[in-house]
Amino acid sequence: PDADIQIFNRWGTLLFTSKGGNEYLGSEWDGTFEAKPLPVGSYYYAINLNDGSDLQTGSVTIVR
Repeated sequence: PDADIQIFNRWGTLLFTSKGGNEYLGSEWDGTFEAKPLPVGSYYYAINLNDGSDLQTGSVTIVR
């Protein structure tokens, strides 16, 4: 519940961020940026669990 989530494109542009705590509720990434659908492709995430563990990273692919 206290996780901080960031999603980036391949050039490192921050597309989405969600801070842990109460703000997280209902804050889901829907594959858009600036209210426009993103193109098919791979996007990268970083999740900080804020519990002293390592940063979680990986990719997610949009397929339409």
